[in-house]
Parts: sequence; structure tokens; C-alpha cells
Amino acid sequence: MILLAERCVGTSAVITDGQSLIGGIDITVCRNYFGSQISSFEMATPPPPGLESTDTFPGIFIRAPAILSGGPDVEVLGKVVATPCRQAAVTLQELERKIAAGENVVKMGVVDALDRKLGLEYIVVVKPADDSPEEKKDLTTDESKTIELPGAADGTNAREVICAARKGNMLCTAFHPELTDDYRWHEYFVKMVNESMKS
Repeated sequence: MILLAERCVGTSAVITDGQSLIGGIDITVCRNYFGSQISSFEMATPPPPGLESTDTFPGIFIRAPAILSGGPDVEVLGKVVATPCRQAAVTLQELERKIAAGENVVKMGVVDALDRKLGLEYIVVVKPADDSPEEKKDLTTDESKTIELPGAADGTNAREVICAARKGNMLCTAFHPELTDDYRWHEYFVKMVNESMKS
């Protein structure tokens, strides 16, 4: 997911200039959104589309990224509501600041500190298009932004993020389908491969 992303935030501090990206899927990914290796967990996620079973899928998240936004040619296959780890929360706050300043963010390194003076909401300064004075706006309700970020839920840092997406014959998930005895995502991928060979 990280390598195929066009934009990645929270890139590794141990790699010069952050993680190199191959690109190919128009998504913005936040590395380690769910936490470090020791924060690994399992949670119910949406099943792949178009299969008979509609039961939730046991998503296993290990140092997992999350997709913050996807372009118009990206098919969102699953979303979850989850609280970012502290480091990801800091990175998201900095990303929102950069977007509000009009910066075009492709890669952004890890940010180290979280200023909690404004509480749990993500409030940023948004520059209006006209010459009127700057005003503080909540990005969760501002429809004029160019990159859609999931908004913080009221009273928490929980956000709705994308955990599975597809573009053409490329598929990415934030969780590890191969670590379960549930083969529905494998079945979905095989179906994708078969469809691509017909065209």
C-alpha cells in the first residue's frame, strides 16, 4: 500500500528523505496509522465486494498504514473508524496545517510532538480565496479543501479511514488477509487476475 501510493505521510525517519514511492494508485497514505509493531491487533473489517458471504472479515493490523484519501479512479473497498496512534495524530495535524497553507504534499516525514492546546479537534487556519482576513475553520466541515481528510470524531481522535482499495488490477489492504483462515480476499484477488487476463 505504501509503495503504490502517490503520497505518503509519516515516512520513516531512518530513510533519507523518507520512503521511496513507486506510485500508481492515487491515494494518500499515513504510515503506521494504527501504531507500532507491538500495537498490532485484530478488528472486524468489511468483506471484499461481490462475494456470497457478507460477514465481516477478521482484519489483522500489524504496524499498518491507513488511506486518508483516494482519487476519482480509486475504488474504495472498505473503511473502518479507528483512532490514530499518537505519532500519526501529530503527522495528521501537521499535514492539515500544510494543506491549509496551500502546500502540495507528496511525502512528509515523521513529526515528533503533539500540541494539545486546541483539545482533540483538528482546527487549522484556512486562507480564504478572496482578500478577507484569515479565519480558523474545522477541516471536518470545510468543503473547499482540495484534499479530503477524514475528520476527527467529536470528542475523540477517531477517524474514518480507508483500509482496502483498488485501481484497475492493483489491490491494497491495510490489514493482512494472508494471516487468517478466511480466504475471501484471496478469492477476490484471483477474480481480479482472471478478469484482467480476459481484457
